[in-house]
Amino acid sequence: MGIDVVKGVVTFNPAHEGAVSTSIVSNPKFKKIYMKGYGDGVFVYSIFARMRTKHKGDGNPLIYALKKMKGFTISFKEIIKFKANSKKILAKISSHKNFACDIILVMPSSSNVAGIFARFVGFVLKKEVVYDYFEKCTIDEVLMSFNFNVVTKKDEEDVTGVLYTLHKMDGTKIFDLKEINTSIRHYFQPLKINKKSVGRYVFDDKDILFIDDVLSSGTTLLNAHKLISSLPKKIIAITFLSDLYNY
Repeated sequence: MGIDVVKGVVTFNPAHEGAVSTSIVSNPKFKKIYMKGYGDGVFVYSIFARMRTKHKGDGNPLIYALKKMKGFTISFKEIIKFKANSKKILAKISSHKNFACDIILVMPSSSNVAGIFARFVGFVLKKEVVYDYFEKCTIDEVLMSFNFNVVTKKDEEDVTGVLYTLHKMDGTKIFDLKEINTSIRHYFQPLKINKKSVGRYVFDDKDILFIDDVLSSGTTLLNAHKLISSLPKKIIAITFLSDLYNY
């Protein structure tokens, strides 16, 4: 069960697994993500799998449509068709031996997709969802926290180019990690804890579940883990779409 894309319009198709696999049998996907400087990594479950295709694109039309980006659209009627499989796959995740959750924290995003997905997960799992614990850093904040000493020789040129571009931009604007090549994203700190959330939530001895829309490099999840790793018992994550898989 996958998707069709015709002139930018995305529809659910139960006859194949093109672009996105929504199969209950082959999902969820499991992955332990690691990155230098981000501790022991994070175990990530993904509801649906993004599939590599022979055509242009990497399986992103669904998420683009949900975010109303790049000319892709999807109707509410089509979105509902994904719900039944999502619920069954989430049930498989919640029964997995590695799964644990006391509270859900949502990764900040420029769209509301992650928040809507988190609300669905919270409803199914009957867990509290916190939407504002993390927030994105500004460009100035990213530049101030940047540590060039940890950049490897092979990455120096690419990182220098990004830093040069960032210095020329309006520092008060929100830093967009998606504009950075995945191979060097781990050098940048995209998140911070929302000051308004400090003291409102106590995570000591709790199992934390992160929610995000798509697993790409995993930098956002790893950065969030780094920010609160000294507090909870366990931190895992669920994303709506996985990283890329081959047919």
